[in-house]
Amino acid sequence: MAASSDHFVQQDNSQTHRFNKPPPSAIDDEEEEIDNIDDQEKLLVDDEGEPSTETPKMWKFDYYRRLFNVDTSEVVSRLFWSVVFHPRRSFLRHSLRPTPDMYGPFWVAVTLVFSIAISGNITDYFVNAGKPDFVWSYDFHKVLLSALVILAYIAIAPLFVYGICRYLHTKQNITVDLSFLECLCIYGYSLTVYIPVSILWSIPYAILQWIFLISALILSLSVLIKSLWLSLHSAPIRISIPTCIIVILLHCGLAMGFLLYFFNSVSSTQSENLLTTTVSTSTSLNVTSTSSPLTTITAAEKV
Repeated sequence: MAASSDHFVQQDNSQTHRFNKPPPSAIDDEEEEIDNIDDQEKLLVDDEGEPSTETPKMWKFDYYRRLFNVDTSEVVSRLFWSVVFHPRRSFLRHSLRPTPDMYGPFWVAVTLVFSIAISGNITDYFVNAGKPDFVWSYDFHKVLLSALVILAYIAIAPLFVYGICRYLHTKQNITVDLSFLECLCIYGYSLTVYIPVSILWSIPYAILQWIFLISALILSLSVLIKSLWLSLHSAPIRISIPTCIIVILLHCGLAMGFLLYFFNSVSSTQSENLLTTTVSTSTSLNVTSTSSPLTTITAAEKV
């Protein structure tokens, strides 16, 4: 029995495992997640280790985090109301506030840059594809130029409006409830309608292109002017009315610049066709008028 017991003891000892390091457990995973949350919270606190309730500084991570702190449903809703005018709804008050973002305007601008450039090149191909000596090549300069124009407009136009607001606040003692971030957000979302319109501009018919242009201007300006007017209505008429007129002229100039520069091949081709038709018609009329006296003389000689 002793031998048998020793045999069992040896078997038990042979199956015994020793662990120098304990295996990972769920408790370790929870502790790791807690450490990650603590690290994130440290980035969002001030130098004294307490949560910051003031507006963060530009060199703080939270300053840029709040500009993109928006979910998909909010962005989709803002895109929708930026192209749909409602007389009882303000895009600024009901859609942007209290958390304006830069996520939507950034991607609207980037999408519009490529949409304008690609649609312009497609239109150029459709218009000139039937010519025998036409060799099509993609014009990459349109991408760079559209990017410069759109980004310059989104930066300069809101800066102009915000400068008027600051002038009213410092010189006229009139408080205008409109921040620079809200101006950027309004102007960025106001360009949303031009993304589908730029695709429709690929249709090589000038009349349809101008109809699409006027429709886009009405939709975008109605949302833009109503949002700005609700903030500028307390200003004197001699300032608010000229400001709105300048905003309208800049917006119309941008839209017309899109059509006349990036899609000008349609208008130029139709103008050439009209000029060719006019010249051929006038030439035929001149030939007819020149041959009429000869016909008269021949008839007189026969008599």
